[in-house]
Amino acid sequence: HQTLESFGMRSNNTATMTRNTKTAVNELAYAADATSADFQSLGVGMSYVGSTAHQAGFSLAETSAAMGVLSNNGLWKLAA
Repeated sequence: HQTLESFGMRSNNTATMTRNTKTAVNELAYAADATSADFQSLGVGMSYVGSTAHQAGFSLAETSAAMGVLSNNGLWKLAA
């Protein structure tokens, strides 16, 4: 929900919202599978950086990949 809003993917149209939700889930899952970050942490991280990343012109895929790379290097950790 927060991720969709951050990246301007929220819609009142059911078909569009379903498509955007699927896209967001797939992009986060791909980043989680390819890096040491887990899906839940990426989702929480998006609540912190999503709006800023989107305003700076970064896509959801670019942002989740960057968070994964930071996680791989031990630079991105969320407080439990």
